[in-house]
Amino acid sequence: MELSMEETELKNILQKTDRNNFALAKTQEDIANDLNITTQQLRNYKKLFTLIPELQDMVEDQDLKAITATS
Repeated sequence: MELSMEETELKNILQKTDRNNFALAKTQEDIANDLNITTQQLRNYKKLFTLIPELQDMVEDQDLKAITATS
């Protein structure tokens, strides 16, 4: 799955905050504000990034709706 620049940036931020490094820790609200998205959108992106690659490809190709894939 090819990621846009925004998605790549989001994935990098999420990986940094998933590590238990409290000095760098940001809340989901902080991250969402940094990216100018809502916290719900952030949670949805996080769910999409945890899908297996085959499902990510199906979502990207619009063979599967994102809401279906993450529920």
